[in-house]
Amino acid sequence: MAINEKTLSDEKLKRLSLALTELHRMHSHPAAKRWINDLRNLVLYPTRERWDALHNTALGPNGTLSLWQATCYTSPDYPNRVAIRGDDSHDWTSVPTSEMLLQALMYAVS
Repeated sequence: MAINEKTLSDEKLKRLSLALTELHRMHSHPAAKRWINDLRNLVLYPTRERWDALHNTALGPNGTLSLWQATCYTSPDYPNRVAIRGDDSHDWTSVPTSEMLLQALMYAVS
């Protein structure tokens, strides 16, 4: 599936690149490049499956802030509780928008 980079303006794409570069600097472990790419794909093309897989990704330098927590902080109306299905996936009522996810990443690296 092609990534729709036009969901964000050029300025916001630059902010996304800066945030992901900072996250990579903060988390320089071998798997960081892969999950940074996964985060980029989530922001550019948010889907329920991607969100479910990445919502608990530790963003803060000490691993104390998840993507979901950062999203709830920067978008207070986003649900901070969710039901868990029998297959351990979450029953999300909505998926954060590209803008919400970008704000969350910017918050996490600030």
